Amino acid sequence: MSNVKFLGKPMTIKRLVIYVIGLFIMSLGIAFAVNSDFGVSPVTTLPYVVSRILNISIGTGTWVAYGCYIIIEAIVYRKKFKLIYILQFPAAIMFGYFTDFSKWLISPLGIPNVWYIQLIFVIIGVIILGLGLMAYLEADIMAIPPDALAVAFAWLVKKPLGNVKRIFDLCIVAASLILSLVFLHSYQGIWIGTIIAALGVGTMLKFWSKLFREKLKVFLWGKQPEQLEQTVEASLN
Repeated sequence: MSNVKFLGKPMTIKRLVIYVIGLFIMSLGIAFAVNSDFGVSPVTTLPYVVSRILNISIGTGTWVAYGCYIIIEAIVYRKKFKLIYILQFPAAIMFGYFTDFSKWLISPLGIPNVWYIQLIFVIIGVIILGLGLMAYLEADIMAIPPDALAVAFAWLVKKPLGNVKRIFDLCIVAASLILSLVFLHSYQGIWIGTIIAALGVGTMLKFWSKLFREKLKVFLWGKQPEQLEQTVEASLN
């Protein structure tokens, strides 16, 4: 399978496994944030609000919202949109099912009604989400729709992805707030936990990357990071 190329890189079972594990761990972090009832991460606010409006599970709300992201992405790219990007949708469905399963998995813990327990749930969610994000990014197979759409907007406006992603997340939160106020007549999913996640997920991503990124690279590619960089440079020359 290592001879198979996907988006210009060798596809391996190891990459697939880490990708799927990364998505599952991310979904577990989201489940803790949702059950905290203290606010979800910025990128989860829209799926959360959609699930409340349509009276569906958070997992189903996730792939419904993500399906809309793919449509917007196609509009942004127009003729530059590649058919392979459609594979984001199966990834979104898998991520949605993982989220519902994760919610079921932690359901014995209940939904806290004391603020400091809610805060603990949010912090646990942020820590777990950062770990899953690190694994998902290192596998580098197929971006889930929120990330892919941010990349599309960065391509459209010709600005750094980091700057565009921050604005994109703010727009998602704003859209979620508007939809929540219009259809639910209250703001739901957006609270202190949303701010904590916005500030904390990136920090936890850096933390987990320092601990495991080099080991993960060796696992995925079978080479030390320095050897891998030399191999990449040699292939470009």
